[in-house]
Amino acid sequence: MSVSLDEPIPSRWRPLRGPVPRRVLIDAAVAGAPVATPVLPKSAHRGAAEATRSLRRWLPPALVLGCVIFAGAENAGVISTGQRPGELGVVASLLFLASWVGYLAASPDPHRHAALRRLNACWAAIIAGSALTASVVGAQLSLTGGQFTEAALAMISFLLAAPLYGLTGLVGGAKFPLGMAGLALACYLALLAFEVARLHAGAPRVRG
Repeated sequence: MSVSLDEPIPSRWRPLRGPVPRRVLIDAAVAGAPVATPVLPKSAHRGAAEATRSLRRWLPPALVLGCVIFAGAENAGVISTGQRPGELGVVASLLFLASWVGYLAASPDPHRHAALRRLNACWAAIIAGSALTASVVGAQLSLTGGQFTEAALAMISFLLAAPLYGLTGLVGGAKFPLGMAGLALACYLALLAFEVARLHAGAPRVRG
């Protein structure tokens, strides 16, 4: 009995480990046999997930910091003289406020209380700087003219209040608004209410 060499010889297909050679893929595709696709190890998936979580954790604070620098630099020149902020300064302050909303909204569950603490600390400084700025704005204070302490406090207050100063272009008059501390306080209370609502929404409910 003779066996034809043209007939395919049956064999069991065994999944290949590691990368599949290109020649094997071509032969398997021609023969109609199943191809074992390489599977990424669990460590690779875990590393990608950790990288994604790290990016989601640090990107919102980085955006807040960038908006602080941008809005502060844009409004620093006009806040010291009490002038009305320009259109770009208004947009910069709106972006600064929106960046805080995004930061609070993107904070994961384990870090929500840390985000709330940072909100309280940062906006306490902004409110204090805004209140102090109202008393020293327009004053010609020199760091070398014997008023070093007053000038240093004025500079610090300008730096703290400048990122939010653009919002006065929406509600203020031609001169420096004396109610800027109230505006800063209103923005803080709105952000605080937003974060507290998120905390209550994410808190587990205990059934009685």
